[in-house]
Amino acid sequence: MSEKRIGRINHVFRKISAASLVLEEPISVGDRIHIEGHTTDMIQKVGSMQIDRKPIRRAWRGDNVAILVHGRVRENDEVYLVSYDDKEGFLTEDQEDKLVGVGAEEDEVLL
Repeated sequence: MSEKRIGRINHVFRKISAASLVLEEPISVGDRIHIEGHTTDMIQKVGSMQIDRKPIRRAWRGDNVAILVHGRVRENDEVYLVSYDDKEGFLTEDQEDKLVGVGAEEDEVLL
């Protein structure tokens, strides 16, 4: 498993469990991300993503996107894209403990 930094959370929408970030790398719905901060450490699947309140399936470098989050996150938390190579392919026990919201139903409306 490897991780590549794709951005930093710049705003949190607590009532709807969403966060926005400006992307440094492309991301798609269905990708797994790792959100890490001072008190945050979780891995989740991107189930819903929007730009300017319009649902999208893929976003590119420089886009300011909002994603649903399945736990408490904070501004300035780092966001990483999680990828697996053929040799590894599995999460460690520690990583499984951080896994939240994977398999949860996608929500229609984000913001």
